[in-house]
Order: sequence, then C-alpha cells, then structure tokens
Amino acid sequence: VSVMGETELRAMGAGALCSVANGSARPPQLVLLDEPTNHLDLAAIAAVERALGEYDGALIFVTHDSAFAAALAPAREIAIASGRVSDRGLA
Repeated sequence: VSVMGETELRAMGAGALCSVANGSARPPQLVLLDEPTNHLDLAAIAAVERALGEYDGALIFVTHDSAFAAALAPAREIAIASGRVSDRGLA
C-alpha cells in the first residue's frame, strides 16, 4: 500500500482527491458543469473545450456561451428562454 504525503494531497485537484478517497483512478461517468466558461480567457475556454471533447462519459452543462455549447456538439439540448422550454435531440 502506498501512502501519500500531505504535500502530495494538497497539490491534487478536487477530482483527483475524490478518486483517492473513492479508492479508484477511473474517470467519472458523469460531469456536471454550471457556467464553465465564466471568468475564463479564450485560451482557457479552448483548453476546456478540448478536454471535454476527449471526455468519454455523460456531460451536463449550463451555459449562456453559445459558441462553447456548439463546440461541444451535444447530442441533446434543452433550452430555456423567455419562460419556454425546448427539447431538441441534435444527434
């Protein structure tokens, strides 16, 4: 059994810490994001888009950034505008 030091644990991100606590190194099956592009510059948004494009699980996100949403090419989109809900299967 390998024991990690406190410094190593502090350097890990929340997802990695959850994996350690969970006892697994598998990626999550579902990722939920609320306005993931808020406060990011264009380079950071592009990096998030690339990472999520390589993700092989279910992704649910809320965004006002239509370019970000289009870049992710969702299989289904549920939009809420002016108090109306539209559900479009896009794939």
